[in-house]
Amino acid sequence: MLSKNLGLAQSRLGSIEAESSSRETFSVNLNDEQVEKIASVLKATLDVQLTEMVSSIVTEVMDGIQTIITSLQNENEELCNKVKDLEKRVDTLEYSVDKSNQYSRRNCLRLSGVTEHA
Repeated sequence: MLSKNLGLAQSRLGSIEAESSSRETFSVNLNDEQVEKIASVLKATLDVQLTEMVSSIVTEVMDGIQTIITSLQNENEELCNKVKDLEKRVDTLEYSVDKSNQYSRRNCLRLSGVTEHA
């Protein structure tokens, strides 16, 4: 594929004509070795730039994700603590209700087998 691209580049770059503002024509003729050198320099430059761009993007995304994760961990911890506090409160209230019910029944006595006379 590289040789195909180089062949295409050669055909396009083999005889480049550019016009300046004064309508002068310039011609540039490149051989295979020069085209390969240009291609390798461009490839190296683009590789470095793309690597830096991808690295920068990944770093920014990871920083954002880490911030969100930290926020969610803090919120989760707060909610877990709140649930524990509410469970303790429910236990305390159930105990209090049970004590109150036992106190209200302290003078009640249930007899069975005795007939009532009205």
